[in-house]
Amino acid sequence: MVLSGLVKRRALLAGELDPGQAKARQLHADLAALDAVIRQLDLTCPVDAIATKRARGLDGAKADMGRTVLDVLRQARAPLTIAAVAERVIAIRGLDAGSGAVRTAVEGHVGRALRYQREKGAVRSPPKKRRTVLWELAG
Repeated sequence: MVLSGLVKRRALLAGELDPGQAKARQLHADLAALDAVIRQLDLTCPVDAIATKRARGLDGAKADMGRTVLDVLRQARAPLTIAAVAERVIAIRGLDAGSGAVRTAVEGHVGRALRYQREKGAVRSPPKKRRTVLWELAG
């Protein structure tokens, strides 16, 4: 019984590894091709000494924050605070609702997404009746 579970787990891990290895091989081939072109342009360029750098593009979680925020506001029956939107985003994404760090980070992302969507005219913050800023869909 234990052995069959281990065999099943190994099969799953090997299944995840195969595509990862293929991607790694492709990346190495791409690097070799770039190195060859760089050497053609400058024989003295030390391509092996070029420092590695990670792309700073948006990951999936951040890239679709605007869509998620708009979905939350579409489902809301009344204007929401950034904290209320963040709470719903945390629930939708299955994040750790008890973590203050997660909550703070998500509130920051939600605030940026709301301000960006306001610039695009998709959301608005109605005139304040109190100190708390509320957000809703525009139009």
